[in-house]
Amino acid sequence: MVFLGIKDIFIPLLIHMAVSNAVALALQGSTPDAAAVTAVAAVLSLPFFIFLYLRDRRECPAGKPCIPRWVYPLMAAGGATLNLCLTAVMDYFTVTENFSNAVQEGLLESNLAVQAVGLGILVPITEEFLFRGLIYQRLKKYIPVWSAVLAGAGIFALYHGNMVQILFAFPMALVMLLAYEKWNSLYVPIIFHMAANLTAVLLNII
Repeated sequence: MVFLGIKDIFIPLLIHMAVSNAVALALQGSTPDAAAVTAVAAVLSLPFFIFLYLRDRRECPAGKPCIPRWVYPLMAAGGATLNLCLTAVMDYFTVTENFSNAVQEGLLESNLAVQAVGLGILVPITEEFLFRGLIYQRLKKYIPVWSAVLAGAGIFALYHGNMVQILFAFPMALVMLLAYEKWNSLYVPIIFHMAANLTAVLLNII
């Protein structure tokens, strides 16, 4: 049972890692920017995650609550605001100066249009299907909801791979998981995630 749980949770992660590495290798000779590689990997892995997500939903049907229209602008504002707050905290404690964040810097040095479309739209959609739609939902099969929220946020943060992004991603993931748990719809955390990422892109060009 434990083995099955681990397999269910980590197979989607391994798929994403494999696709990302394959894209990086395939584009190695063409000097693509980091955001382009990330965006292409998101597009290629998204069909797998949608398929697995829909299969899981068929196995465990659940009713969807009616989501008021005000929730979407609220989540967009929340994503942008939390990004700004975390950026201010990081700057105050000089976190970005004390820890390497080469991955994030590489992404934000890419072509602006690629950043906006890739990081601002495609990556949030793919990551929400992966981390909230698949990993979190599967965690709930094996552990209580609050444990799944903390574990899901931890996995999301650690997957980003460096201290600066971990400190950003963990509180972001907590909010997105709670929103997903509340409304039982991926649209809600997707909007939040898009707003947060687009805010990061805008901050980089200001």
